[in-house]
Amino acid sequence: MFLRLTWVQIAPERLDERVAKYPQEIQSAFGQLPGFRGMALLANRATGAGLSASYWDSAETMQASEEAGNAAREQAAGQGNDLQIGEVDRFEFIIQERLGPPRAGNFLRLNDVQGSPAKIDDVANLLRERALPAAKAQPGFRAMLMAANRQTGRTLVASAWETAADREASDAAVQGLRRDAVQVAGADTVKVELYEYLFAEVRTGTPAEVR
Repeated sequence: MFLRLTWVQIAPERLDERVAKYPQEIQSAFGQLPGFRGMALLANRATGAGLSASYWDSAETMQASEEAGNAAREQAAGQGNDLQIGEVDRFEFIIQERLGPPRAGNFLRLNDVQGSPAKIDDVANLLRERALPAAKAQPGFRAMLMAANRQTGRTLVASAWETAADREASDAAVQGLRRDAVQVAGADTVKVELYEYLFAEVRTGTPAEVR
């Protein structure tokens, strides 16, 4: 599966209003396109920093949807000054280990690493062998995901949790692994962001899917 992410900034007091409009906007833009697998909107309610995600079954169908994606972003931005559109990037899922599909009300910790394209599979092996077992042992675990841009080496590693408290409590168990993953990726630093799933409707296939 492939993923296009749009980083956004939403006025916190307008988040719920934007969430209410989001499903219809994305469905209108992508719903009839081949390969569309779903959508999710995540945000930090305190800061308004967020992510809009669209999911695709192949790189080809994601590429074919670029024009529709541009139009959807322009339409959303044109509805008021409460929304700022930021960076857009594209990724291939390398790991998807889920207890179920993403759902509103779960919480996500996202690690954003700029590493070497040649090291992506090494990072995936580290996650499978060490990080995934450690995360699954923690209360409230919902998913571990790894997505990478194989051209640029940018890698996102995310863990999803039942509650914000579960997410915070799990951090101590993965701090050392985070440092190791950054080193294996050939990166200097990692950017860690915290989000809540505000809307999610994704056809993920099997409940647990690791590649």
